[in-house]
Amino acid sequence: MPRKQRVKIVIDTNVFVGNFLARNPRSANRRVVRSWFITRRFKLVLSDEIETEYLRIFREVLDFDSASISGHLGEIFLRVLIGSVGYKNLRDLSFGPLLLSCLSELGWPDTVELEDLSYGPIAVMQNWQDAPGRYQRAIFLSAVPRGRQPGTLELYQWQPPELTTDLVQERINEGVTGVISLDNLLVICQHFGVLPPEVICVEVEPVNSEFGSECSEAIVARLAAATDLVRHEALSEQTHAARGGVCLRD
Repeated sequence: MPRKQRVKIVIDTNVFVGNFLARNPRSANRRVVRSWFITRRFKLVLSDEIETEYLRIFREVLDFDSASISGHLGEIFLRVLIGSVGYKNLRDLSFGPLLLSCLSELGWPDTVELEDLSYGPIAVMQNWQDAPGRYQRAIFLSAVPRGRQPGTLELYQWQPPELTTDLVQERINEGVTGVISLDNLLVICQHFGVLPPEVICVEVEPVNSEFGSECSEAIVARLAAATDLVRHEALSEQTHAARGGVCLRD
């Protein structure tokens, strides 16, 4: 039997405001939102323009802070950013942008965005300051030397370190001088409070970091598995990262 198609709707921002402000649980606004969010009678139509208006209402009318905005948006729809961090011509340190290029050839829903974030952590941080709460999950792709077996592919949920003044200043200094580093991006964005609530890292341990346009064979061999992992983390409510992560070695 074919699956019944839900009616597509756009919920006016006044209905969302009324839903959050209503004292009567059976108010008309509450019933509309419940019919979509709880009983799934309707399917919400979403575009960048509509989402921007929802964000404006949450911020200006309901006076929600960034954490509250992200929490409420997470209940409405999960918007995910897949971002790469890496060099273009340093062999395995180009893994992040290369993986992003592979992922960009796949089909993605409107709630998943792909972007190369290698243009600098300060600029990324400022962009996210201009759109607080836009993402509920970020998946970062990079090659990072951490002393693992070369060629290791690891997926994990990032846990922020203790942010001392010296650490933050060191990361900012590196960022403004052109050092491309996932750790710089994470620390700076954490310090300024713009990271999404859920941060997942997909990394490889580089084999060769010399100048060159091609990754080593061991890293190229990880692309298929990395693609599958990223797609799962982006589209699933229950992520591998939340269950302890994944680590693939030879």
